[in-house]
Amino acid sequence: MRRRIRTIAGAFLLSASLCAAQSATAAKPQPVPEGPQYAHTVRAGDTLIGIAESLLVRPSDWPGLQKINRVANPRRLVPGSIINIPVVWLKEEAARGEVVTVAGNVSGADGQRLAPGRTLEPGSIIRTGRDGYATLRTPDGAEVLITPSSEAQVSRLSRYVNTSFFSTVMRMVSGRVEATVKSLSGPSRFEVQSEFAIAGVRGTRFRVGADAPARRGQVEVLEGEVGFSGAAPGAQAVAVAAGFGSATDASGRALPPVPLLAAPAVLAGDLMQERLVTRFRFPAVAGAVRYRASVAGDEQFRQVIEEAFFETPEIKFANLADGDYFLRARAVDALGIEGRDLTLRFRLKARPEPPLTSAPAPGGKLRATTADFSWTANPDAAQYRIQIAEDEAFARIVQEAAPSGTEFTSRALPFGEYHWRVRSVRGANDPGPWGDPRRFTLRPPPSTPEPPQESGDGLVFNWSGEPGQTFLFQVATDPQFVRVVTERTTKETRMILARPDQGTYYLRLRATDADGFVGPFTAPQRFTVINRVIDGGGANLSTGDGSPVRLQ
Repeated sequence: MRRRIRTIAGAFLLSASLCAAQSATAAKPQPVPEGPQYAHTVRAGDTLIGIAESLLVRPSDWPGLQKINRVANPRRLVPGSIINIPVVWLKEEAARGEVVTVAGNVSGADGQRLAPGRTLEPGSIIRTGRDGYATLRTPDGAEVLITPSSEAQVSRLSRYVNTSFFSTVMRMVSGRVEATVKSLSGPSRFEVQSEFAIAGVRGTRFRVGADAPARRGQVEVLEGEVGFSGAAPGAQAVAVAAGFGSATDASGRALPPVPLLAAPAVLAGDLMQERLVTRFRFPAVAGAVRYRASVAGDEQFRQVIEEAFFETPEIKFANLADGDYFLRARAVDALGIEGRDLTLRFRLKARPEPPLTSAPAPGGKLRATTADFSWTANPDAAQYRIQIAEDEAFARIVQEAAPSGTEFTSRALPFGEYHWRVRSVRGANDPGPWGDPRRFTLRPPPSTPEPPQESGDGLVFNWSGEPGQTFLFQVATDPQFVRVVTERTTKETRMILARPDQGTYYLRLRATDADGFVGPFTAPQRFTVINRVIDGGGANLSTGDGSPVRLQ
């Protein structure tokens, strides 16, 4: 009987001690912290003590929950009701992200190259080279693009225990990140911090930059809203809405938000690129001091191939392979805040390259009824295609052909102005782009001199010409005009020569137009002088002494 009494007495003392300890804890609850709170929905069987054990860092803070929520009985909660919990009291556990895509030079803290699928843990460091890009996915589903010449650290990747909420903090050491954050709920948070500024979001698309040399942070918001503050002590956060950006000033405080600059308006004709250097032209954007442009193989810009800044409203990239690409371009203002994005798809088909044209020269004139064309050989070409048209747009084509060599002679064409172009064709039917159009003019060839006439002791030659022309008149004793015996320049359309010695001679004529264009020589004409008789073997004429005159 005594042993039983002692046991009961001991149990009573233990129960009393627990109650006293519990009462002491309830009598001195933790101060209720300021800041966000998590709204927990009560389920059947929940108690404040059970909720505290499941969710709080210190389960003994359950009396604080009782005070915050004004709960009369901590053991009897109404299912469906809400218990508000300070976020700073919630337990967290480490979570993991991953590297989704990598392009160019991207490495971790150990200097080893990162590969897609690499796990990201709190403390992970990502460094990108001048050509490096990395896309990360955090546990809350956000995607973060780290651009070239940047360094970022995953400072925090955690999940609130027994909830579906996350806490993510990226720290920018230098460079830029572009984040797409899904709509966050509950106590979830997503922040990008730097030495100079902090950007916190609840669900948005935004960009954050950290300019270490200038000791400046900046943010540009594309969707949603971002709370942005400088890192200076006591700096106040500013709300930056979609379509606005902000930067920190020299004192480390956030400047009032400014509208993002308009997106560049690239010309529609530039969507098809046919040269090795791709060029995109657009009117200058008001307020822009330069432009940033990127080329990627995917619309999400996870696989960026090229990126550069341009000081003028013309974007140029070289050495891209033929194919389909996406261009993203934006204007940058004097604060370094980057504007709205232009994103478009374009095609590059620059190969096989068109050959270089040799003749006719650009703007050349031909004194002929046909035109001879020539161009350089392209080793990748199996054949070529040539077009001759009356207009520069090649809407009125007068002749086209597919020669296998690098020369072509047109059929007889009416005199006038024409345009021509040529392209290389690889394999059976893989044409490259047309070369630049060239203009030429067909004009009547020089007229053949009329048969010579005797005039005293001289010979008279006549021909027709055009106003302003100058003529080079040559006589030689051989058809190749190696042995020229007479050469004269005149603006007249006739020439008087002293009668040459007996023999066979050749003459030719070349006209130079008033604009300086030098035409071809006429075909050599032969004439013969025999005993004061001009024998040309052609028309029978009469000289002064009745001798026949014939011109060949």
